[in-house]
Amino acid sequence: MTEDIVKSVQNCKTCAKKQKDNPQDQLLLQECPERGIRYSHLKNQDYLIIADAYSGYFDFVQLSNITSKSVIRAMKHWFATFGIPDILRTDGGKQYVSEKCQDFVEKWKFEHKVSSPHFPRSNGLAERYVQKAKTLLDKCLEESSDVQLALLHHRNTPRPTLGSPIQRLMSRRTKTLLPIHNKLLFSKIIANVPDKLQHIKVKEKYYADKGKKNMPRYEQGEKVLVRKEHKE
Repeated sequence: MTEDIVKSVQNCKTCAKKQKDNPQDQLLLQECPERGIRYSHLKNQDYLIIADAYSGYFDFVQLSNITSKSVIRAMKHWFATFGIPDILRTDGGKQYVSEKCQDFVEKWKFEHKVSSPHFPRSNGLAERYVQKAKTLLDKCLEESSDVQLALLHHRNTPRPTLGSPIQRLMSRRTKTLLPIHNKLLFSKIIANVPDKLQHIKVKEKYYADKGKKNMPRYEQGEKVLVRKEHKE
């Protein structure tokens, strides 16, 4: 009888529509490095935020509009300075999936991956740095402070064992308004960065997965219900 009741509830369309959200799956680790791009609209201005997950380095590009042409121009400028990425991750906005943008991806020979809809965490480390960039930009615009100076200081802020974003990217510190000995501005390679990042990600996954479990995988063609909006 108990089994019949369980099956009856599982097959009830009304019960399925009114049930709580499924528990979150355990995290899936992604390889490093990766770069992410996110469009943001702040204080009546359009920005493209580009972040490199390997180094933690990010930058802003103010856009005249949000067309594919403007986005591609900004990406070309960034890639010409820091190199073409192996993988570029975006949120799948129409600027990034247009025919013009796909042609750019093919000509510049990198892989474009799209994050899961309404699930920015699937963008991994790149999404984290994009969020940091957006927060920093928002704070600077709020108090009318110098964004470039804030970027300079952030890029020179070290993490334990990893160094600062600028050290991971250029193997050296850059001079800021803070007093620093000239010897500290000499080149110094931060060794084993990919291994250190992977170790951090594994540790974060261990704590993030507590209380979570992997849901059953769906088969192609299987009918499912999708909740468009979360309840307040």
